[in-house]
Amino acid sequence: GGCVHVDDGATVSFIGAAFTSCTAANADGGGLYVKKATANLEGVSFSACSATKGGGIRTVSSTTTVSSVQFYNCTDSVTEDYELGSDMYESDAGDTVTCNAGCGEAGMYMVARNCSSPLDADTNTGVCHSSCPTYLSDCAVCGANSYYDGFGVNAECTPCPEGFEILDNGTDAALHNSVEDCTPVPTPLPTPVPTSLPTPVPTPLPTPLPTSLPTLSFPPTALPSSLPTYMPSPLPTTPLPSAQPSYAPSPLPSTQ
Repeated sequence: GGCVHVDDGATVSFIGAAFTSCTAANADGGGLYVKKATANLEGVSFSACSATKGGGIRTVSSTTTVSSVQFYNCTDSVTEDYELGSDMYESDAGDTVTCNAGCGEAGMYMVARNCSSPLDADTNTGVCHSSCPTYLSDCAVCGANSYYDGFGVNAECTPCPEGFEILDNGTDAALHNSVEDCTPVPTPLPTPVPTSLPTPVPTPLPTPLPTSLPTLSFPPTALPSSLPTYMPSPLPTTPLPSAQPSYAPSPLPSTQ
C-alpha cells in the first residue's frame, strides 16, 4: 500500500480520514492495501492516488466495509485485462466488500434509509455504491439528546446515556457526531419554598392612665351661686289724707 498496509488478521478503522496523492509504484493499493485482515472505512476520501491495481484500495482475502467513501481521480496502471478497478480492486475469491452510500457527515441519519442518487466506485467486481452526493437532502441532523458517530445508512440516531443531554435539536451535525457531545444534565437548583410572612400582631393601643387630681390642702373655694334677681315689688300707693275739718280750738278756761 502506498500509504497504509494492513494484513495478518489485523482490524482497523478509518473514520473521516483523507488519503491524498498516495502512490504504490509497481505495487497494488495506492492508498490502502488490505490482506487477510478487516478494515472499516467511514467518511474517507481518496484523492489522486495511483497503483498498479486499485489506485485507492486493494483487498486480498479480507473483509472490508466502505461507507460514504469518495474517490477523486484515482488511477491504476494495469493492462487492458484489468481496466476496471482504478478506485478499488478486489481479489477474485475470499474477499467480502460491503458498500454503503451513507450520509456524508457524522451526526446525521438517513431518513428513508437509502440514498436517492448513489455514486459508484470504479471496481473490478460488481457495483459498489460507495457515497451519496445527495445526502444533504436524503439525511437529517440528529435531534436533541442523540448522536451518531458513523457515516452509514442508519435510520435513527443513538440516544445519549442516561443523565446526559445534547441541547441542539437537529441544526448542527457537528454537535451530534460523538458520544462526547452528550454533556451531563445539570442538577436542577432546588425550588425555593416561599417563606410565609408572619401575621403581624396588632400593637394594642396604650390604655391612658387617669390623671389623678391634685389633693388640695384647703377646702376648695366654692363658686358663688348666682342669686336670682328679683324685681322690686311696687310700693303701695298711700291714699292721700282727707282734709280734716278745721275746728276752732276751745278756749282755755280762765283761771280765777
